[in-house]
Amino acid sequence: MLQHTPDPKASFESIFELLKSEGYLVSDVYRKTWKTLFWGQYYLRVLTKRIPAKKLFPIVKVYFEIVHWFTGLFLPISSHYSKVLSIILGTADYRGMYKIEPKIMKEWCFLDTFDKFSPMFDLPQKLEDVRNWIDTNQVQSHEVIPGYNGIEIHLRKK
Repeated sequence: MLQHTPDPKASFESIFELLKSEGYLVSDVYRKTWKTLFWGQYYLRVLTKRIPAKKLFPIVKVYFEIVHWFTGLFLPISSHYSKVLSIILGTADYRGMYKIEPKIMKEWCFLDTFDKFSPMFDLPQKLEDVRNWIDTNQVQSHEVIPGYNGIEIHLRKK
């Protein structure tokens, strides 16, 4: 998760330098798009990243419970509205996406919500910027593509 480092590009370059000849590197980084402006976690993280994890955990738990309950009210109307509200309010909500027991699903959503608020760094990147990280003279093959979690990087060093 390169976005959780102070300088994702420098981190990528450091990892690449450690890679053996003909070695493979697979990584990802959160993608920055116009939609990122609406992700509530980035507004709330201004405060939450300064709170120690042990103190933040119960705060996020209460916040998550309230938001999860509130956004759940919209599920019978439209799961889309529920998900959009969750994004705006900075919580994870995967209800209806996977066939997982509701209790486990809620725990997963909470833990991902905590992950949104707790890292010191969270620096999503633009797809073109990540593509420019690759020095094509140093790789045999590479692919930088949009992926499920953001941007996926697949490469093989020369």
